[in-house]
Amino acid sequence: MKKKEEKGLVKATKVVARIDLVNQQIEALNFIRTSKFKTSGKYEGRDIKTIKTIPELIDIHSSIKARVDAYDASAKVLGLKKYKTKTFDNATLEDFTEDIKLQIQVIEHDSTLKELETWKKEYEELMDKEDRLAALDAKFAKRFGE
Repeated sequence: MKKKEEKGLVKATKVVARIDLVNQQIEALNFIRTSKFKTSGKYEGRDIKTIKTIPELIDIHSSIKARVDAYDASAKVLGLKKYKTKTFDNATLEDFTEDIKLQIQVIEHDSTLKELETWKKEYEELMDKEDRLAALDAKFAKRFGE
């Protein structure tokens, strides 16, 4: 009987540990949900916040960068040392760059999050009574430091 109990404990610990690891990975990705965009996201009729493909985001960034580079080159040719920074809807290239990077993380996060949630669901389906008890005990110990 002792071997059976030990096997159950090992199984419960392994499943609970895997679910806990998946939960940690999900939590690590939550910074994306709380990050704020610096721009309106609007550029030439497109909204980077709703775009779901990386090539389209690259296209927008390259367009903005080319326009800024051309603007700066023209100012240099005209002999200007000080001039207003080129903006788009009151946002700079740097602002758009940060927002586009954030949107890329959002796109990548969605697929990773779906994969993690699938794993979590599959592990939870394997849980039996001992697994649920081990998970509850782990939450209790974490909360109350036992």
